[in-house]
Amino acid sequence: PAAQRLKKNRNIKIHEMMPWAFQVIVMNHSQGPMQNLKFRQAIQAALDYEEIIAIANDGLYRMTHGWQHPGGTYFAGDIGKELYNQKNVAKAKQLLAESGYRGEEIIFLGDSTIANHKGVTEVGTEQLRKLLGINVRAHIVDWPTASSIRLKPEGWHLWALGMGIEPYEGPFNVAGFFVKPQLQTHVEDPVLEEAHTRLVSSPQLADRQKAMADIQRRMYDNVTSIKLGDFGIIQGARANVENFKPYRAPRMWDVWLA
Repeated sequence: PAAQRLKKNRNIKIHEMMPWAFQVIVMNHSQGPMQNLKFRQAIQAALDYEEIIAIANDGLYRMTHGWQHPGGTYFAGDIGKELYNQKNVAKAKQLLAESGYRGEEIIFLGDSTIANHKGVTEVGTEQLRKLLGINVRAHIVDWPTASSIRLKPEGWHLWALGMGIEPYEGPFNVAGFFVKPQLQTHVEDPVLEEAHTRLVSSPQLADRQKAMADIQRRMYDNVTSIKLGDFGIIQGARANVENFKPYRAPRMWDVWLA
């Protein structure tokens, strides 16, 4: 809303920065129904990713399935795309029944400090209640509290996150988020661990690209976590600032005043 207002000000230039981060729902594989692959697959199949990301980010988003940005060296093409944003409630209900879910409470962790995190938590919670009848409770706290809660396996099942700097640094920090020692899922996955080892140790680019492709395949097949899409931010500068180009963090070199 502020950006729309400032667009009318001749003294201000508005710059849309896309992409700025991944919009992600991190899954805790160690607790309750989340330990069951069928249950995680039910969530993956049911959610309307676009509705969540559009509301959470005021419409500034793009729908991309990759765990690297399109056009990047490690972008893995269409791998996993068939499982992205399925919006298949019938399939999800079948998977939920097969999982043996018995109405256990699922805690969806979010934070009030970062608006899009809060939006993902609220909209995602409502979708899971409405579409699948899952007993979900949104737990929204401040960012430091949410960050400390997710470091422990107890007390949460889903966590709304924007992964920003990680994809900009390439595949290593993205994949590293889901293996030891970070291991956000709190359950070690030998398939991811082996592929990550190849990613960080293979001397040949083609082998590292294959490793990232294998990681993306596993992320979808095992529902390690859910990537909803990419979101952007809006940056502003005075109209007399020349040669400013938006980036994830403002870069001020080779910029001058008219």
